[in-house]
Amino acid sequence: MREKNGIYERQPFELFAYHDKKPTLDHSVFHFHNNYEILLYVKGNLEIYIEQSRYLPVPGTMFVISTEEVHKGTILDSEDYERYVIHVSSSVIQPLLGYDVDLLACFHGHEPGKQNAVVLSMEEIVEFCELFSKLKQILDTEPYGKEVLKISCVAQLMTMVNHAFSHTIMPARPVSNLASGIMDYVENHMSEPLSLESIAAALFMDKYYLAHQFKKQTGDSLYHFILMKRIALARRLLGEGLPVTEVCDRSGFNNYNNFIRTFRKYVNMSPGEYRKHQTE
Repeated sequence: MREKNGIYERQPFELFAYHDKKPTLDHSVFHFHNNYEILLYVKGNLEIYIEQSRYLPVPGTMFVISTEEVHKGTILDSEDYERYVIHVSSSVIQPLLGYDVDLLACFHGHEPGKQNAVVLSMEEIVEFCELFSKLKQILDTEPYGKEVLKISCVAQLMTMVNHAFSHTIMPARPVSNLASGIMDYVENHMSEPLSLESIAAALFMDKYYLAHQFKKQTGDSLYHFILMKRIALARRLLGEGLPVTEVCDRSGFNNYNNFIRTFRKYVNMSPGEYRKHQTE
């Protein structure tokens, strides 16, 4: 899996899984994924931001992150770090919907950035790792009935994840008041230009102080955070079938050509192609 500009490049797979103990990627900038993400944190010293929530996970913490949630993770030191990660597209889960369990509830049954983490019991950790290994083997080989086995394993895994999230959710730590105020302002003014000067003026702050403190407290620049929020919003609106020109305006891109170019850079397809892919 490759990373480009803080955004994972679109993969040819609808489902993939990996387990790494020494990750080569640095997730220290805000980004999003085109697929749903399930992450089981095993060990290490990690800080995760999901929208306006901050997590310092303990071993055995599971995270679920939707395609609309801007997030970042930072490894805080050189200690051993271990995680299990699964990315799965909605097209894989869609055929499994309509039964007695909503397998997407863990991703959408909460406000963005809220209730994204749960601490698993030892039995749940063992169950998840067994299902992960089973899924990985199916994906990495060509067994008889591969597609059936894959869907069956995904159904088991997503049922297990949703059951885990029906338990007590791990509380998040809010980001600082300053960063939270800035994020709130950005969230409520997405269709506007949102220059550093305009945000600073609205919040009665010096623009240099604002930019420095946001970077210091979140580990990423305000410009990059705004850009990721704009693209995430554009993806959601395109998925709802809105015209590309309307999405351009509503997500705050004041130049159509810039919107097309920027969207393609981070999503690896044009807005029109993405809209068609999501609404077919």
